[in-house]
Order: sequence, then C-alpha cells, then structure tokens
Amino acid sequence: MFRLCMPMSHMIPPHQIGKKNLLHLGATVYKHMCVFCHGHDGDGGGKAMAYLYPWPRDFRQGVFKYRTTPFGSIPQDKDIYRTISRGVPGTAMPAWKGALSEDETWEIGRASCRERV
Repeated sequence: MFRLCMPMSHMIPPHQIGKKNLLHLGATVYKHMCVFCHGHDGDGGGKAMAYLYPWPRDFRQGVFKYRTTPFGSIPQDKDIYRTISRGVPGTAMPAWKGALSEDETWEIGRASCRERV
C-alpha cells in the first residue's frame, strides 16, 4: 500500500524534527497536497484525475520520466525532489518550490521511494 499522511513544519521547529517526525511529515503533506491528483495509494487515480491530461503519474509502477538513473531503475531522492520543486511543464503538476518547505519536499519524495521498494 502507498502510505503517505497536514504539514507539521509550522508546529515543530526544523531543528527539532526527528527522523520519525520527518516520515510523518512526508505522509502528511502528501495527504493534503498530492492525494487529489495522485490518489491515496499512488495510482494516479485521485479525485481530480478525470479532469487532468495527461493523467497524474502512477507511482506504483516505479516509472518516472525525470530521473538521473538508468531506465527501469528507481529514481534517486534528488530526482523526485527536483520534479516536485520544479513541476512538470505541459502537465497539471505544479512547481511546489514556493509552497512547500525543503523538508516537506524531501520527505514527500523519500516517502514515495520507500513505498515503491
């Protein structure tokens, strides 16, 4: 299952966020910012999917367009971070750079990688 769960960064100072809290941070941000397009289980079938073209990425397949790794391999965290930060031109995927903190962006990517492995 693709488990991801309200940004907690406004409640916990960054220097006090431990590893366990960072895991929760990624899941929380996903639940509030990504689930509408990418779905609860990462299948790309969120409630907005019917209104988007191209359809949102299905993370369960492990296929990512923008990565520095060879075709067929899982992207690195930095690849997913870059895609979340910059968005994907020509799609509904926005650039989240100004809306999410660095910790939030990194943890969304890490959470999605952990679930695919």
